[in-house]
Amino acid sequence: MKWLLLILAIISIITAQEVEEVSICAANQNQVAAQVAASDNCFFVAWEDYRSSGSNINIYGQSVYPDGTTGGVGFAICTAPASNQTAPAIAYNSYADSFTIAWFDERSGGTKSYARSAICTGAPESEWEIGDVTANFYSPALAFSEKFYLYTWMYNAGSDFETRYWVLDSLGNSEIFL
Repeated sequence: MKWLLLILAIISIITAQEVEEVSICAANQNQVAAQVAASDNCFFVAWEDYRSSGSNINIYGQSVYPDGTTGGVGFAICTAPASNQTAPAIAYNSYADSFTIAWFDERSGGTKSYARSAICTGAPESEWEIGDVTANFYSPALAFSEKFYLYTWMYNAGSDFETRYWVLDSLGNSEIFL
């Protein structure tokens, strides 16, 4: 019995690996609220970024490959001036072989939802407006299935929270709003 315990202890020592943390973004100020999605070839991370003097919140992104390398430096997904972009949500669109990042945006005075697609190499495509979002929003999520997205968020209706959603086509056009 002692030999078995010794062998198990040696195996656990040999197979134990120390995991090294890697910084996705080392820019000044805070980077928070990271979201991640995966394709067959890479992962894509999007986050809220305060690097622009900490006054405006922007959305940045970075691809990460399974071997731990990144797809270059992180890049701006949205940096609309003099406004905040918050709460990124991300999904992999297998139909278009790209990631779609959606966020809440205050550039027009009210709150709207915008989106932009990017591929593993980080090349972003044009952004588009999804639509108006009611105020008091929280916790967005985005998922893709076949040819449609489901974009959800929590809405503070006063004393209670409601879950609201849009169904979007593969191009990000709103199909249904409830």
